[in-house]
Amino acid sequence: MPDALSSDLLDQLRDYVDREIRGGFTAVGDIPQAAVAFLADEADPNVLRPHAEQCTAETLVALTEEQRSWPEQTDCDRLDVAFARLESAGILARQDFSCCQNCGHGEMWALLQEALAQGRSARGYTFYHQQDTESAVEGYGLCLAWGATEAGDDALASVGHEVVAVLRAEGLRVGWDGSTKRRISLSLDWKRRRE
Repeated sequence: MPDALSSDLLDQLRDYVDREIRGGFTAVGDIPQAAVAFLADEADPNVLRPHAEQCTAETLVALTEEQRSWPEQTDCDRLDVAFARLESAGILARQDFSCCQNCGHGEMWALLQEALAQGRSARGYTFYHQQDTESAVEGYGLCLAWGATEAGDDALASVGHEVVAVLRAEGLRVGWDGSTKRRISLSLDWKRRRE
């Protein structure tokens, strides 16, 4: 039996593990260590570790059971298809990409330059970052950033409109007023499957 943790710290641990498992991008085997690192300033890592492992196992079992009642195609499945379609159409598309929007734009620009240097067609990009994933898991929807290889608002708006069209074609609920100053928003029910 692991050493006791305060109820507040246990709640923080459970919330963190739940977000990571439901987010669907962090490997299950990495989640306990990530949870320990997240709370390392709050408690002894040797005390946290068994709680993190137990919480991860319990949350995964609960999610596996819950998945049985999910529809055949979830909004996350639709999002996967939309991002694959965008990628094949010359718009680099990344999910849970980078830590924040500023870093994401810089890293996407580097990927664009790499793709162009390899002779691949790339007109632009779209992504959502790790904080966006957390927001979506918590039920607040998802926001997408995007950019274009060509300069100017017309090129940027063109990529934005193409991203929106593909998302809508996959049945996702999209909100965007066409402004190049605003991110594209999605109202979705975050259900990302885990094996």
